[in-house]
Amino acid sequence: MRVTHLLGPSSLEATFTLRDLTTATGAKPRSLQLWADAGVIRPKRGTNHAGTGTHRVFSRSEAIIACIVNAFAQHQIAIGELLNISGRVRAALSPTSEGGESGSNKRAAVIEAAINGDGSWLLVYESWKEEGKGDEDMHYSVTAVQADKHGRMSVPAHLAHPDGFAVVICLARYLYGLDQFATKNRLPP
Repeated sequence: MRVTHLLGPSSLEATFTLRDLTTATGAKPRSLQLWADAGVIRPKRGTNHAGTGTHRVFSRSEAIIACIVNAFAQHQIAIGELLNISGRVRAALSPTSEGGESGSNKRAAVIEAAINGDGSWLLVYESWKEEGKGDEDMHYSVTAVQADKHGRMSVPAHLAHPDGFAVVICLARYLYGLDQFATKNRLPP
């Protein structure tokens, strides 16, 4: 893993190689390569298909996405749906995402809380189709939900549809310690 200076010495952003992501996520190297080839995780510009001897390098945001995608992949979610999930998580991590600055700040706070060990945040991936409609009318949602003090959460009503499907993961289980990993394995810039 490399540390790159973005705005100056006080503004460091960790970057991750595929090997780093294998260790940080627990995913198999071949899975990560497949996800990178399919666009599920996106290497930094200039490191994707850059030729022999050039390793792909990923940003912290893409490392977060890789951790989350791995959680869903363990539940046998198809690559097309992993692509959908990664796109929605990437949009949520973007400072220009829908919901304005306050929505973006809230999503960032949820991710940071999970990285720091707050186990009350769950991520729900749902898919369902409207009754009487074809597969082209499938609906997808990736939502962060906070469990109550007893660890319970409300189930969305559309999951009662016969064609509803959901996977729920505890964000902290897959994100906790990501920054400690980055700090522990930091290489000189």
